[in-house]
Amino acid sequence: PGDILLDLAVFFPGAGTGLSAGTYMNISRAKVMRATRGDNKKYCYGILFDLTKGEEETLLQYVRLRERELLRKGMF
Repeated sequence: PGDILLDLAVFFPGAGTGLSAGTYMNISRAKVMRATRGDNKKYCYGILFDLTKGEEETLLQYVRLRERELLRKGMF
């Protein structure tokens, strides 16, 4: 914990095709907040993203589009 991560590419999955299939987002900076190791010997990390204003806007736009799609389908 406490390690700084730089220049990440994160995939946010979706359920459909096109934009709703998901999107990759570049994040310039993040911090490891916790790390655990499960019974299957795999590590799991809790990450705090330190988003720039542009990164935040991109992520919020994606979330809004996904919410709108789910509302149209009646799944929300």
